[in-house]
Amino acid sequence: MTAGTANPEHLYSVEYDIDSSDILCAGKIVLTKDMQLVLYADGKTESREEFRYNFNEIKELFINSHIGCASLEADLKNGDKIRICRFTQSCLNQVSEFIKAANYYIETGEYTEINIERTVCPKCGKHFIVNTQICPNCSNKASIVGKFLSLGKKYIPAFALSGVLVLLCNVINLIIPQINRVLVDDYLFPASEGLEPWGDKNPVLMILILILIMLACYVLIRVINIAAARMRNGTSAAFINSVRIKLYDKIQVLSMSSISRRTTGDLIKRVTEDTSVITEFIKSETVWMIEIGVIFIGVSAYFIATRPLLALFVFIPVPLVLFAASRFWNFIHRRYEKQWRLSSTANGILHDIIRGIRVVKVFGTEKKEIEKFSEANRKLAETSQKNEQLWALLFPLLGFLVGIGEFLVLYFGAQSVLNGINPELGHSIIGEPLTLGELTQIMSYIGYIYGPLRWMTSLPRSIANAVTSMAKLNEILDEEPDIRDKADAVTPEIEGNISLSMQLSATRATNPSLKISLSISKKAKWSVSSVTRVSANRL
Repeated sequence: MTAGTANPEHLYSVEYDIDSSDILCAGKIVLTKDMQLVLYADGKTESREEFRYNFNEIKELFINSHIGCASLEADLKNGDKIRICRFTQSCLNQVSEFIKAANYYIETGEYTEINIERTVCPKCGKHFIVNTQICPNCSNKASIVGKFLSLGKKYIPAFALSGVLVLLCNVINLIIPQINRVLVDDYLFPASEGLEPWGDKNPVLMILILILIMLACYVLIRVINIAAARMRNGTSAAFINSVRIKLYDKIQVLSMSSISRRTTGDLIKRVTEDTSVITEFIKSETVWMIEIGVIFIGVSAYFIATRPLLALFVFIPVPLVLFAASRFWNFIHRRYEKQWRLSSTANGILHDIIRGIRVVKVFGTEKKEIEKFSEANRKLAETSQKNEQLWALLFPLLGFLVGIGEFLVLYFGAQSVLNGINPELGHSIIGEPLTLGELTQIMSYIGYIYGPLRWMTSLPRSIANAVTSMAKLNEILDEEPDIRDKADAVTPEIEGNISLSMQLSATRATNPSLKISLSISKKAKWSVSSVTRVSANRL
């Protein structure tokens, strides 16, 4: 936020969040151009004015710290002190910058613009992801993903072809249970009762042909999967490589003020780890999404067309699972977002310590840095352990709920098969009796459905991690540099000679003083060598 630009009548404007009744509010501290210091408890509409004072009577503004909050106070020119407002730690950065600018104005009469980097979201009040301006609660996930994928438009045809190959594999997978049903119902089951197999004088040959067809399907699926995986992995690697290059190039053109707002470790992690998370998501999760779509459409159409009551049994647990997943989604997302923030902090500390290891050793702060990293790593380990324990509890429960329909189908399906063999055993509630081959086909299709559904219970974590990484990369790629190069900029040629004249004092009486006079002409090359590193450092 840039203070003082929201309203032309405001010289400065920042936020505070505790009103005069000690109630949390969305307040605003305003310094107007007619030198009035005004507080509005409802800063969005500026309808509840709580305080007004003539700014010209103020000698200095300062912050007084309390337990859990702080207050903005002022020394007046007449020697008195007044309390202007109170605020929580979330507003400390804004109020501190406001005080610096306001005191500078008091001392010099000059206006200086201040840039206040928010740490909490102005919409929901929740903290941004560490070292970003991204709110995990308010950010538009679809917009984040769409903006990121727009970077790889030229890779879309290769990804689409890979998806078509995966789609073809799933179509073949749906055909195999149908062949197995023909094998059981028309050849194996009649033979077990001493009947002639359907329509064939040589059933053994026909069985061999059906088995060879199934084998060919399996081989074809493996070949297509290999081709699709090679294409998908190669394309995703090329895509992420281009993103990394763009990200690195963008970091190079950002101003020093932009780079200094982030640690070295955070920038390294965005270029390496965040892009790796996205690569893994594109390679693995997108394939399963395609398979889920194909299988759901194909199997649902089969069940609805042939056995609608069985379809009801199959999909009974799906709404329950989706409801449970939606209830846990925000809860899980917040926990893993906290884990990500702690991981980012620990990695940033580690990168910065290693990068500045010479400084650490020079000042002898090894113990302090060890304790600092150990504390950050301990918090990360505790949070990770709790999250994994929670996930280890929820994932099996959701997986069990998904599979409930399989037991219902198995019971009523077996009852229907037995009813077809011996009608005296009872009436089947699912209509016309099933054959043994049809039951095996249905159970195979159920496996195709419940496998992806169980995977879907772990999808929220993968999506949350991938979207967070995409948002972090988008933030850097979309950032505008503070200083732009001109379109007609040229690199001037530096001309002239270099002259150096200096005298080094003696450190001992036995060593004479050293006088150095050096002149280097244009295009000349000089080098300074030393026998030891110590003498070179001294020089």
